[in-house]
Amino acid sequence: MADPADYALAGISPRQVPGDMPPGRALVSPDAVEAQLAVLDLDTSGAGQVTAVERVAAQVRARVPVPHGHAGLLPMRVEPMPGRVEAVDIAAAAKAAATGPGWALVGVGGDELVPLGVDLDLDGPAFVVAGQAGSGRSTTLATMGRWLLGQGRRVVVIGHRRSPLQALAGDPGVLAVLAPADAAKLEQQLTAHPDLVVLADDAETLQDTPVERPLATLLRADATGDALLLLAGSTAEMAGSFRGLTVEARRGRTGLLLGALSSVDGDLFGVRLPRSDAVPSGRGVLVRRGQVMPVQVAHTPF
Repeated sequence: MADPADYALAGISPRQVPGDMPPGRALVSPDAVEAQLAVLDLDTSGAGQVTAVERVAAQVRARVPVPHGHAGLLPMRVEPMPGRVEAVDIAAAAKAAATGPGWALVGVGGDELVPLGVDLDLDGPAFVVAGQAGSGRSTTLATMGRWLLGQGRRVVVIGHRRSPLQALAGDPGVLAVLAPADAAKLEQQLTAHPDLVVLADDAETLQDTPVERPLATLLRADATGDALLLLAGSTAEMAGSFRGLTVEARRGRTGLLLGALSSVDGDLFGVRLPRSDAVPSGRGVLVRRGQVMPVQVAHTPF
């Protein structure tokens, strides 16, 4: 039996309440009409009733297909975020979601787990991936880079010799894998290919290195060409920087925050985020011009 205060909230006098009410019995206000709640299955537990609802929904979908062009009539779905998704498995859907040649796949997200990406021709030219070691930073750069390679773009990789992106060397369209000291080679590639895509791993370590100047030039408002710059680095290191390449790249408020997040990590892009604890590798929050969306990064083999 409910607390007398609960009946008062419904406008029912305690004198109207029967002495003994079996499970599932209810009183419908304002006249305190006694009713027995219906169930969909003999298993009256919460889990049992949810299973019954899902079974009925599946039967309805099978019997009454939604007419073409009326998908909006379907009820909203909220799919659980997967622990891993392969880029090859969502390639067809991602191509349909692409908004132009500068669009790059990031992963899946949203209530219905649709492909998510960023149009770097509109929201670039920089995209910043921030996370702890092992959170999926290099995987994100590889996924986005390989997607753009598939659109006919040429790619240059900048990273230290231990960067996983070194494995991209020799892939079709990957023109060079450069070290932080290779500024002259980078400038040659930028001159020869004005729409070059640069993938820079461990970007926080590029401050005050020779390649920083030509990379920073790509972010200037008067920059010529259509080159794109995708950076990945440590959240903590970038948060502690107040000048240099990563600071300039974050001004566009477009990027990805990976891994367990503190309440202040969103400051990298000027957004507020709830704290999150341990999450699978590749789980994060996609930020596009200050708008946020949970995402699971699509995995691309190196």
